[in-house]
Amino acid sequence: MHIRTDDPHTPDVQGLILEHLQEMHATSPQESVHALGLDQLRADGVTLWTVRQDDGELLGCGALKRLDSRHGEIKRCAPPSSPAGGEWPVRCWST
Repeated sequence: MHIRTDDPHTPDVQGLILEHLQEMHATSPQESVHALGLDQLRADGVTLWTVRQDDGELLGCGALKRLDSRHGEIKRCAPPSSPAGGEWPVRCWST
């Protein structure tokens, strides 16, 4: 298993993030959706990491949004709908 910084526009990562955003908007009131979109994940002060199996299969992702020099916000993982993702990334990245 590998954790590395990644680009939200990588095809599998993009699909995962869009799936997560769709789920958040479908299950939460609009004012309670704090997930970052693709462009927000590329902004200065935001670092995105992915968790992948040794074969490259995406298991999940998470991000750190810098708020100031001493504070940041952890954005939780959005696990794939496929059973291959399991629950590990959710436990790893949950806030």
